[in-house]
Amino acid sequence: MELSLVSQCATIANTLSIPSLALTGGEPTLRSDLSSIIVSIQDRYNGKISLTTNGAHLSELSPQIITPLHTVNLSMSSFNKEIYKKYQDVDPIKALTALNHFPALNKNLNVVVVKDNYQELNDIISYCVNHSLTLVLMFELKAYSEFDIIIQQYVLKEINKLGQVVFQFGATPSLAVNVSDSCRIIVKHPKLSALIQRSICKECTQSINCYERVCAARVYPNGVVSPCLNQVITFTNDTLLEKLKNTYALFNVNESLKIHIDNPYNIIFSPL
Repeated sequence: MELSLVSQCATIANTLSIPSLALTGGEPTLRSDLSSIIVSIQDRYNGKISLTTNGAHLSELSPQIITPLHTVNLSMSSFNKEIYKKYQDVDPIKALTALNHFPALNKNLNVVVVKDNYQELNDIISYCVNHSLTLVLMFELKAYSEFDIIIQQYVLKEINKLGQVVFQFGATPSLAVNVSDSCRIIVKHPKLSALIQRSICKECTQSINCYERVCAARVYPNGVVSPCLNQVITFTNDTLLEKLKNTYALFNVNESLKIHIDNPYNIIFSPL
């Protein structure tokens, strides 16, 4: 996505008083101009800015970012070399070290729990407790086998040992527990996401396959704007601002909004 389009979206986000903007992927740190993108957004936008990354080039980006981001979300699969090479092939210790030094007010570790890594859960939790990280545990959207259910039950059982588990209802419902003053464990699951059924989703034939269940105005490089992952509805005419306003008109008026920038293809505006 061109820097000019990202800058335009940042300006619009500021104009519409959208409180949060997130850069996601793909893998955003693969872009050589990512630092320029972040600086451009910071110059035009006064809200919270976050970055989601696998940490592959986070250490290279860090010295170029002067103003701290609000949040950095580091996606990791495992500490085990045989496992992480199967997924992201990014050394987790190198990535976590880079995260530790990156200028951000909040730092989260995102882990998708699968059969390959669920036995590392306690080691991952211990790392987050010792390094003051919030841990976000997620599950794949698919037909679950009996073993998948056993894994999920195991995760919930282990989380329940850490303290009182509370249900958080928001754009993405979750379970959460405060392990310490500086570490929280958050569990997100497709079954929890399915609790949300916004007005534009009620008649959507693709909603059953939608993981996020979050209204999102995605701006594509060709200028098309869509309010959902499956592009059931699209806006192709008018200015970017008008297309975004038309998209927001489909959302419930009481829903707060944030922006995701999905590198390199989409810019995503979605409810908090």
